[in-house]
Amino acid sequence: MAEYAFIVKQLLSGKSPITFDGAYYTLKCLKLTPAPAPGRTAKMFTSGSSTASLAAAKAIGATVVGYPRPPAEQTEMEIAGGSRGVRVGVIARNSSAAA
Repeated sequence: MAEYAFIVKQLLSGKSPITFDGAYYTLKCLKLTPAPAPGRTAKMFTSGSSTASLAAAKAIGATVVGYPRPPAEQTEMEIAGGSRGVRVGVIARNSSAAA
């Protein structure tokens, strides 16, 4: 996931063509056409709470979106910081009685 996200971030940065030689992807002079609009950037989000997922999010500078957990169950990486988001479910109905 980290390699793929790195490639996408490079393409969206407008700094192309890009060349990349990783464990899973090898690219030579890849270019995004049409080029992204100048001055616009994309934010990356990941969903997952495994150690590998949190490490990948940290490596690519992504916001981690996950279900909230009690403070005693948070990992050191979650406590240390980084951009975090909370995933919640919303149940909506036409009336409060139906909800």
